[in-house]
Amino acid sequence: MRPGGPEPAAAFGSVAGIELWYWPVTQRTESGSKLHAKLAVADRCVLLVSSANLTQSGVGKNIEAGLLVRGGSAPQRAAEHIAELQSRGVLARLQAHHAGRLS
Repeated sequence: MRPGGPEPAAAFGSVAGIELWYWPVTQRTESGSKLHAKLAVADRCVLLVSSANLTQSGVGKNIEAGLLVRGGSAPQRAAEHIAELQSRGVLARLQAHHAGRLS
């Protein structure tokens, strides 16, 4: 997600059981770095990897593609990678009330 891009938080922030995470500008070591990955993991058993941004344009205007993986090691490995980034403070949890100011 990018600064000024509150659409994903507005769309999903109130859904029970969903956590949204972002890469704060303060954690980026290279100027202009962006979090471009779009993925979701459910119960370490299902993984969605997609090119789609969860914005009005990403959903309504663009042609996007995604891959849904059920089972196997990929969902668990993705969840472990995300957990490691979270534990190191690389990713920060997005609170719904902070959606408009991601920094």
